[in-house]
Amino acid sequence: MLSINHPNFEKELCDLILQEGILKKYTSQSIVANKGDYKDYTVFILDGLLKVTLGKETNNLLLYHISKEDNSVLTFMNIFTNTPIQIAVTALQESTLLFVSNTKILKWSSKFDSLEQELFKAYHKNNKCLLQTVKNVMTNSLEQRLFEYIKNKTIVYNDSHIHISRNEIASDLYASKEAISRTIKKLENDNKIIRKSRSIILNSSNIF
Repeated sequence: MLSINHPNFEKELCDLILQEGILKKYTSQSIVANKGDYKDYTVFILDGLLKVTLGKETNNLLLYHISKEDNSVLTFMNIFTNTPIQIAVTALQESTLLFVSNTKILKWSSKFDSLEQELFKAYHKNNKCLLQTVKNVMTNSLEQRLFEYIKNKTIVYNDSHIHISRNEIASDLYASKEAISRTIKKLENDNKIIRKSRSIILNSSNIF
């Protein structure tokens, strides 16, 4: 599976990662990492879907999603320094992850250009997502943010029916549950979504 997700990796590199890596499985809603943890690892996502949040007590603020299809390498942004991580990571689906120590990753990246390029790609994408999140919070209304959030969920889940609680949405968007409920009602009145008791359905005219 590693070679499928990373076809540019040399066989020797794949063998090293699989031999030295620690395989872990997570069920949906399991915590992979908490803010403040010491995680001296780089993670290869073999299967599943994760969300990365700010990890600030009850208001977690969704930063971005990460999956094997989108960007299957997760770094905790402390690869060069042994410091506590500043994010939290949660599995949204059953996920299979391979943890490899940063010491080995740094050693191998000096030998294998493919790994160095993959790390650079992961850092670039993560920073781009972080900047986009900050921009959305600072410049967009809650209605705009919620609508984009729902559209993004349909992409990451590959399903126009989104099963998610108001509490999770409120936490992801750093808003009150009451404000989320009002905004969902507004989107429904504008025919952008269809609201059901336990799901939100994106109107077909808004699917892209």
